[in-house]
Amino acid sequence: MAGALAELLEVATGEVLASAQTLNDGAYQFDQLRPGAYQVRIDLPEGDLFAPQAAEGLDLLDARLGRTKTIRLAMGEEADVGQIPVLHGATVSGVAWEDADVNGRFDPGEPPLQGAAATLLRQEDGEWKSVGVLPVDESGGYRFDSLRPGTYSVRFTLPSGYLFTDYLPDGQGRYSKVPLVDGQVGQTEPFQLAMGQARTDLHVGGIRPGLVGDYAWIDENGNGLQDFGEPPLMGVHVALLSVLADGSVAEVASTTTDEYGLYRFTGLRPGLYRVRATLPLGYAFTANRPDIPEIASAIPEGTGPSGESEDFVLRSGQSRRNIDIGARRAGQ
Repeated sequence: MAGALAELLEVATGEVLASAQTLNDGAYQFDQLRPGAYQVRIDLPEGDLFAPQAAEGLDLLDARLGRTKTIRLAMGEEADVGQIPVLHGATVSGVAWEDADVNGRFDPGEPPLQGAAATLLRQEDGEWKSVGVLPVDESGGYRFDSLRPGTYSVRFTLPSGYLFTDYLPDGQGRYSKVPLVDGQVGQTEPFQLAMGQARTDLHVGGIRPGLVGDYAWIDENGNGLQDFGEPPLMGVHVALLSVLADGSVAEVASTTTDEYGLYRFTGLRPGLYRVRATLPLGYAFTANRPDIPEIASAIPEGTGPSGESEDFVLRSGQSRRNIDIGARRAGQ
C-alpha cells in the first residue's frame, strides 16, 4: 500500500531520526544505521486503517497510527518488521433536512436541518456500541470514515420541536432512512459495511408539527361571514380526521369548542386532513363563502347536525387557523 508515512524513532530519546513514504508495494527502508534500539512508527493515509491482525506486530495507538516493538540492531545487522495488514476503511454519510412537503424525499430547495446530530453504532457481540457522534454541518451533512467492515446503524437526534418525516424503505435516492418513532431520537435499520464501501444514502428528514383550528360562531345575519359582534358558539363537537392514501379516513383527535367558540388540535404530523363538526341541538350550518375563506365557514351549508370540511393539506410547521364553523339557529 502506497502513501503511508514510516518514521524511524530512537527508543532512548523518542527522536524521529528519519522518515519515508511507502512505495506502491508497501515497502520502505532505513539504512546506514548505527547499532542501537529503534522503533518504526506507521501513520496510514486518511481513510485506511490497520486490520485486527496488525496488533500482533504493532502497538496500535489508534486506527491509523501504530508503532513496532523495539528493534535492537548490532553492527551490520538487518531487521525486517514483516508485513502489516491494512484495510481500506469504509465510509457512512448522509444529509439531514427539513421535509417541507412531508413526502419523505429530499427535494430541491428544502433547507438543511441544522442542530441535528448523527451517532454511528457498530454491533459487537450482539450489542450496539457507539463509534462516534457528529453534529451535522451547515449544509446538513455528516460523514464517518476509516470504518472497519461490520454491522452498523445510524442513530439521529433531531432538534427540539421536530418529528421524523415519513419512512419509505423502498425509496431510491435521497429518502429518509429512519422508521417512524415518537420523539426526537430514531435509528436506521442495521446495514452491512464491506471493506472500502461507501454508504452515502443514510439520510434523515425532519418535520415540524402543525396546528389546526380554530373558531365556531353564530351567524346571526346568515351571510356566511364572521361579522363584528356575532357571538361564539360553545359546545360544537369537532373531530380531526386524517385522510389516508387509499382515501379512507381515521380519527386523530376530537374536542369541543369552549365558551369563546375556540378549538385547537396541536402537535400534528403534517399531512392531509379533514374536520368533522357536530352542532348542538337547534343549529344548522350557515352558508359557504369560499371567496373569503379567512372569515367564512369551512363546513358546507346544511341542516346537520354533522358536516365535514373539504380535505386540506397541513405542511411542516403550518398553523391552519381558518377551519372555522359557522352556524345559524334552526328556522332562520
